[in-house]
Amino acid sequence: MDPQAPGGKEDIGCIVHRTGTEEVLRRIMKDVSLPPKAEVYKPLYWDGIRYSGLK
Repeated sequence: MDPQAPGGKEDIGCIVHRTGTEEVLRRIMKDVSLPPKAEVYKPLYWDGIRYSGLK
């Protein structure tokens, strides 16, 4: 998504943080045809690592 990123590549986490989950989902699903009964869960959220003792 960012051709100026080091090595021309970007980590998926960086892309999600920079563009937002909705934009990433839109691009990922662009050419995907789901069956009528399929449901895409929203809001899309990746729950990160939780460290005990941190807020």
